[in-house]
Amino acid sequence: MHNQNYVREYGSNSFFTWGGSVSEATQSSTQLWKFTADGNGSGIWSVEDKYSQELSSTRRSHGGAFASTPDSGFCFGGFEETKTKIDPKMPLGGYVPGYLQLNYTTPEGLPAWTNRTDTPYSSSSTLYAATAHYIPRYGSQGLIMILAGAEYNSTNQEPGNLSMEVVWFVDPVTKRWYSQKTIGQAPEPRRWACVVGAQSLNNTYDIFLFGGLTDNRVGFGNVWILSLPGFVWIQADAKQMPRAYMSCVVAGRRQMITVGGVDPSLPQGTPMEDPDTFHQGIGVLDLTSLEWTDEYNSLVAAYESLNAVKSWYNEG
Repeated sequence: MHNQNYVREYGSNSFFTWGGSVSEATQSSTQLWKFTADGNGSGIWSVEDKYSQELSSTRRSHGGAFASTPDSGFCFGGFEETKTKIDPKMPLGGYVPGYLQLNYTTPEGLPAWTNRTDTPYSSSSTLYAATAHYIPRYGSQGLIMILAGAEYNSTNQEPGNLSMEVVWFVDPVTKRWYSQKTIGQAPEPRRWACVVGAQSLNNTYDIFLFGGLTDNRVGFGNVWILSLPGFVWIQADAKQMPRAYMSCVVAGRRQMITVGGVDPSLPQGTPMEDPDTFHQGIGVLDLTSLEWTDEYNSLVAAYESLNAVKSWYNEG
């Protein structure tokens, strides 16, 4: 199984996983699984019955975008779990519209899951191979931004990559959606990228977009920064490291750790055979110096925006 949704419960040592791509011969499972870390490099998997019972009629999916807020987990879009290609016989070709919210603070006896279809980030309300990022700084309880990915194109029954010239984000409390046109050259549309965010010393919140691929398996190895509140795109001067299908997270003060993934620019069928450019599949990028390493440094200073970002704000 792969391409599951992962959401975490703030204030605990646990996270949940749901969905994922399985064989067409496999019977659908609506169970929600929970992993509880023991603090010693291990942990326990268990079925979370408390939240699983409500999922019996929910379309299970894979390849959606997911994000976590202090009280909820969100799963946006995805593709029917037993499908690997568009099925013209299915509604929206097998794409799952809208999003799911799992609210951990729901009072006993009330539904913890909410399914909403009012998602304006694409014309069909579908989303696949995209990223969702929680920004804690803005809104009453932060905002969730959608970046990259594709939607179902009913005209030619093919996935259509989404532009990042305009970005969409939702208030996780009011469920109200907003859009904003960005400034500067936006990254090329792509799928299977990853994003992280960092609060800078100069009071900006910078979102880093790394990697991804196009329809023709052209792999991106560049790093882009979407700096808020200016909504300006700036390409970072980091070494090109083509990568897709990976996960990213910020660790410590200013280091992005990428886990897994492959180089999509390699000939089809060979990425799993060639030596990985990242040692053991793990890469570490210093978000301030933009240097790639294979080691984590807990002693680095706090994150500081690039000079190009500072200059844009200083020049007004």
